[in-house]
Amino acid sequence: MLHSSLTNEMDIQVDDPRLPGIIRSLHPVEIEIHGADVVIMRSGTPAEYHLSRRPTDPKPWVLYVAGHGYDGHQELIRLDHE
Repeated sequence: MLHSSLTNEMDIQVDDPRLPGIIRSLHPVEIEIHGADVVIMRSGTPAEYHLSRRPTDPKPWVLYVAGHGYDGHQELIRLDHE
């Protein structure tokens, strides 16, 4: 998603064939791009995943989980991106 034409869109259709299989496997109901964040919303638990890059430290991408049962955003993993 990060290197494709998907990054030029604000809303990504959940049935878009360009969507990586790992994202489809989350069974998203909506996918939005907000600046440097991709928000994947689901009807199950967890309700949201966020993939974010901070302008102050653009190398790592951080995957967060959020929604009911989570206190704010809980970091799951950091990925270094060149």
